[in-house]
Amino acid sequence: MKHRKFFVCALSGTFMLSVLLSLSLGSYRGVGAEELFKMLLGEPLTPVECAVLTRRSIRTLAAAVAGLGLGLSGAGLQYVLRNPLADPYLLGLASGAALGVLIGVLIGRCDPYSLFTLAFAGALATFFLVFALSMLAGMSALAVIVTGITVSYVVSAVNTVLVLALGEKVYGTFLWLFGSVAYALKERVIQSILLVSIAGCWLIIRSRAINTLILGEEVASSLGVNVKSIRTEVVVLSALATAGIVAFAGPIGFLGLAAPWVARLAVGSDFRRLVLMTMVSGPLISILSDVVARVMLTPQEVPLTAVTSVVGAPVLLYLMIRRRVWG
Repeated sequence: MKHRKFFVCALSGTFMLSVLLSLSLGSYRGVGAEELFKMLLGEPLTPVECAVLTRRSIRTLAAAVAGLGLGLSGAGLQYVLRNPLADPYLLGLASGAALGVLIGVLIGRCDPYSLFTLAFAGALATFFLVFALSMLAGMSALAVIVTGITVSYVVSAVNTVLVLALGEKVYGTFLWLFGSVAYALKERVIQSILLVSIAGCWLIIRSRAINTLILGEEVASSLGVNVKSIRTEVVVLSALATAGIVAFAGPIGFLGLAAPWVARLAVGSDFRRLVLMTMVSGPLISILSDVVARVMLTPQEVPLTAVTSVVGAPVLLYLMIRRRVWG
């Protein structure tokens, strides 16, 4: 118990530190911690300093929202699908959003608003196809997983052909295709916050019922839980939240997988506590990864997935070693 309390306090403290680092570091070296504290104390800043700190604030918010939404979606899916390797992109959302962006490049609609709309529409269209096929197959955990993987591969094949056909035109969307919050716009982030908030509140409200699924579907049903209904609700809300995030940040890998497991190490497998801790671990991993992504090859940007994968790989190894826990 003391170990868990220490872990929770350490994660919470590290989260606050990550926010300060995100606001203090960047490719523009003229604005750092000193200017940040001046802003916090209400002291006047130059227009350049204000512009840099404002941009970093939007980027930090975008990273936090991405980590929050993907973490919560991953946690919910891991429980309702009873699969520790489940993450939000299992539903075909990443490949669908990428298809939407590539179609936008193909037809010449490359402004931020059009790309956001097309990515969101592509993600939802792919998800609805996965959802419809899963319903036809009985909406079991296996049906969702197999259908999601199958559709993702088919759409990814189409994306590969489009990338080759478009050639140099794709370069402008390179960072987005590999996940990045470097160019996230405040309006798009705020729109996504609504979807993430709805999904998060619902998971908290239904956390007791979701928690029973770790005991198995038969036990959960005997306790009065409608397993199929819970699974459908989690899948739909996770898809909506993830679609909103992918639309402005691209497919950031491993966040939806790693964040719930970091939270599980801190508070255990009780979903009622885990969902709250994921609200810290998800943004924490995302913000720290974004800080590394922006300073690793300054002044160039590194795709966020390249950094989050460094976190995700050890998590996958841990899951393989501890696979007996999930049966």
